[in-house]
Amino acid sequence: MEKGRLVLPVFYCVDPSDVRHQKGSYSEALAEYEKKFQNNEKSMNKLYRWKRALNQAANISGYHFSIGSDMNEYEHTLIGKIVKVVSNKINRAPLQVVHYPVGLESRVSNVNSLLNEACNDEVCMIGIHGTGGI
Repeated sequence: MEKGRLVLPVFYCVDPSDVRHQKGSYSEALAEYEKKFQNNEKSMNKLYRWKRALNQAANISGYHFSIGSDMNEYEHTLIGKIVKVVSNKINRAPLQVVHYPVGLESRVSNVNSLLNEACNDEVCMIGIHGTGGI
């Protein structure tokens, strides 16, 4: 769309035509905002931009998921497809990996021992922070 940005609409438990034509719950919500902002020109302009953006987004080919419509496609399958499409479209800079890392083995060993002690066959989350390469 504008500014060369990637737009990949995901219609989760909503009919794309409701978004495109602003029907159903979208119509109700937008009418409520319109009533609320009718005396505020700046907010009304923003609301009209939102309406136009919703219409444009609904006209772009994307993904539609509704519970019960297609039980062959579960949420995780849809998420996997979206991740694959986005990964293929973005420009990823290759990571710089040093040929001879110094002092890394002891730190990897410390992290592994922490994971072995804390996890006990459960899902664990670990955060590593700091300046890369130092």
